Amino acid sequence: MAYGYVHLPEEFVTLLQSNMQTSGSGYARLKRDYWQRPHFQSVLSRATADLGNRQSFEQLINTLGWLGLRDRLAAFFLEHQAKGYYPKSFTLESIEDILAFEDEVKSLNLNGYSRAFLIGFYLKMGHYEEQVAQGKPIQKNIALISQDVLDVLALAKTRVAQVDWLCLSLHYLIKFRGVDKVKKLIRGGGGYSSLKSELTPQQEFTMMKAFLAYGASIYHNEAFHNPVVE
Repeated sequence: MAYGYVHLPEEFVTLLQSNMQTSGSGYARLKRDYWQRPHFQSVLSRATADLGNRQSFEQLINTLGWLGLRDRLAAFFLEHQAKGYYPKSFTLESIEDILAFEDEVKSLNLNGYSRAFLIGFYLKMGHYEEQVAQGKPIQKNIALISQDVLDVLALAKTRVAQVDWLCLSLHYLIKFRGVDKVKKLIRGGGGYSSLKSELTPQQEFTMMKAFLAYGASIYHNEAFHNPVVE
């Protein structure tokens, strides 16, 4: 998969980076700042039309939960990316691969966050954009993350604050250093810094370029001055 710039819905990807537990900052932002925005309301009303319009925040969250609402919005945005307009109806089929990836790395995710879902959504939106630009049929389900990256992630023993950035880093470290070398260093206690130090200037430039493209896509301003993988 290519890691280039992809135009994504700002409010939605901001929420995917936030703590969406009922006591979290993202949940409060959704209720306080985003809920009444006309554009967000328009998307919400279409994505939940089958439930009846004019539901309050509490009613909709009680019915769907944050994850149910998240999944509907993601599928809705993907349909828009594929067709060029907001559909009157849609299914969740287009996010099955995203959910499968999120489930595969669930032991690494921090509770309340959707960082794995975020990078899956980014990659899927980028794939749709490419397919439309090239006039090719849309594939509903694709391999979002390579098996090599998944195999390395399986070696992790603790939860990761930004699993999306970890996936992005591993993609390029494996590409440039080879999966066996990356696995060996990780098993031996080596980390990101030791792997990154072995890159050539051109490889490091390519990796930083991808970091900036991803950071711009998800409105993560820190990526423009200090990309960090925790």
